[in-house]
Amino acid sequence: MTSISVYGYDTAMLVAHDSSSKEEACGTSELEESHKLRNGCTRCLFLELPYELRAQIYSYVLPSTSNITNRGLVWDRGAPIWATNRQIHSECIGPLYGNGTFLVEVGYDYIHFVHQYRLPASNLIAKRIHIFPEKISASYQTLMRRFQITVKEVDSYTGMIIYNCSNTEALYMKLRQQMQKLCDFLRELPEVRNLEILYDQEYRKVNKERLMELPSKPFWGLSNVVALSIVIRDGKSYHKIL
Repeated sequence: MTSISVYGYDTAMLVAHDSSSKEEACGTSELEESHKLRNGCTRCLFLELPYELRAQIYSYVLPSTSNITNRGLVWDRGAPIWATNRQIHSECIGPLYGNGTFLVEVGYDYIHFVHQYRLPASNLIAKRIHIFPEKISASYQTLMRRFQITVKEVDSYTGMIIYNCSNTEALYMKLRQQMQKLCDFLRELPEVRNLEILYDQEYRKVNKERLMELPSKPFWGLSNVVALSIVIRDGKSYHKIL
């Protein structure tokens, strides 16, 4: 428990305190009492605080997401307080997955969770790519509430080089299949509080009707979405169209 101090309370809070002697507290000898403390016979005074106070503490120490210019959505890695015990884990895991925004990238043949996070004690950003949603535990998947979806459409030239396919409609339909798979996952969630679709115009200009058609077919049929927005990225410029 050497890292417990980063959670905002003192290590002494994990040890049972009483005005009576240790022997009277557990009815054992001092040696047996010491052995019990080493083996988890303690009470956590942090859990005796009202839940409202614990929730406020969680909001300060849990990882959170923020948008950084030119870097996009980044996780600030907080203190792993959820690993302390089962009750704290159960109280932390909902806000951790429910309040953070998950960056998901959809391409011709993939759906990825893009995990960008700050490295400790530096301004450097690290990135990990995970298959989505398989790499996230099923029990945690149902807690997710906020998503930023980046749609990556390829042109015929790039499709021919990478996927050996230059047919624009075939590329489009394959992308639509991936988007539909993602929507099937989102539809099973109890609620999606915020869904932002970022359409990346990396390869070519696409008219507004095309942009509206692409996200509207799979995503607009989601009845559990509270807030939906569509954003176009043209180079370094962002244009919100919905």
